Amino acid sequence: MKSLMVLALSLFAASSAFAGKYSVNTSWEVLTKAFDLKIEAPTVKMGTQIGYMDVCLDGDMLRTINPVAITKTVHGKEKDTVVVIGHKYLSTSLNYKHTVSVCEYVGGHENQRYVCHDEVESGTYPTTVNVSVYSWKTQGEREVVNFLFKKPFTVQACQ
Repeated sequence: MKSLMVLALSLFAASSAFAGKYSVNTSWEVLTKAFDLKIEAPTVKMGTQIGYMDVCLDGDMLRTINPVAITKTVHGKEKDTVVVIGHKYLSTSLNYKHTVSVCEYVGGHENQRYVCHDEVESGTYPTTVNVSVYSWKTQGEREVVNFLFKKPFTVQACQ
């Protein structure tokens, strides 16, 4: 029982020390370089999902800060291989309009079928979003992730 109490106190002390290491006041420069943090930002649709921390503001457009790999799948006899065929910047308007395919099963048990239809999503991407910051570490083969805080992130102008 005594050893269990010591273990609980040491875990609490370790987690308290870790929690004090970073805060909502810590700069994004420090947070993004920290190896012991996991940062989850909302995404922007640009043909693929791109995290807000990987985009910049170019006039009324959001674009990737760095070129993104463009890939092609080469179908082989034994397996398929993904090959990088180039790199390019991706972008989308702040005021977006996307067509998405929405699919669902309809009908009864005997005549159930899969039906899809297109829907248009439109809106405006915000230039400031809340980003979740988590502590991250491995214990043996396990990953231990704990929520620390949310911090506002504002998209910067492209250089």
